[in-house]
Amino acid sequence: MMFAPAWYPGDPEECRRAIEEFRSRRKPSSSPKGPAVAAVGPHAGWLFSGTTLALTVGALRASCGEIDTVVCFGSVHFQSGKRAAAWPEGEWETPLGPFEVDAKLAAEALKRAGPALEAEPKAHLNEHSLEVQLPFIREAFPKARFLPIAVPPLAPDCGTAVAEAARALGRRAVAFGSTDLTHYGLEHFGWAPAGEGSKAVKWVRDENDRPVIEAMERMDGDAVIRSAMERRNACGPGAVAATISFARALGAVRGRLVDYSTSADAKPSAGAKPPGGSFVSYAGVVFEKEGGGE
Repeated sequence: MMFAPAWYPGDPEECRRAIEEFRSRRKPSSSPKGPAVAAVGPHAGWLFSGTTLALTVGALRASCGEIDTVVCFGSVHFQSGKRAAAWPEGEWETPLGPFEVDAKLAAEALKRAGPALEAEPKAHLNEHSLEVQLPFIREAFPKARFLPIAVPPLAPDCGTAVAEAARALGRRAVAFGSTDLTHYGLEHFGWAPAGEGSKAVKWVRDENDRPVIEAMERMDGDAVIRSAMERRNACGPGAVAATISFARALGAVRGRLVDYSTSADAKPSAGAKPPGGSFVSYAGVVFEKEGGGE
């Protein structure tokens, strides 16, 4: 637990209390109408993104029920590899107990994905994008195992192969992808095309993030990557694209926006003029099959 307690609580009881608190703060803006097979949510410190993450994991859990394995497609911030990297066996420590890696699914996915996926634990070192999500996932799916896969922004698709591997092994599996959206502000990110303060937060919400969210809703992984490259509105487009291809392979037909927020919501001064002028935005999207109508 490299990023506890700075990014999230390291104590088990404190962790459970925080998850429940985030879950109770507001209702999701929408809920899956058909069976859900995957979702994408944020990976920032819980103070800023915890509510959106809680609502997204909760919506996935409520829709899919008990499952065997959660495939976690994580953003890559530091490693420069060109293909996705699986952690193939063992356990990850979380405040809510160890999370066992589904080694059989890892082996089958590696075999089916070929050069698109490698077994490389080093790709996960010093990376927070899955660690901060795991307590929420562990709490929601206490009987499940998981498969961590780090996905660089322009990595070849591995999501389809992972879904096919799960199907071949008879696994009831879902996927959870990891990305934050726009990182805005001169102080921390050197980028502020819409000025400062509340107008900047509005521009990010209404204009800059909208294309990437719409690409997720229509399950267009290529458009997610293009939007991220052109508009800087996602830091984990490869992880999102892999989650989308996984979801498509298991029959999902649309993405549904569950929640949207910014760090300026949690800490209003984050959207003010410098020195507090930097903020990050977050979205939770669940991918669902047909069923139940619109």
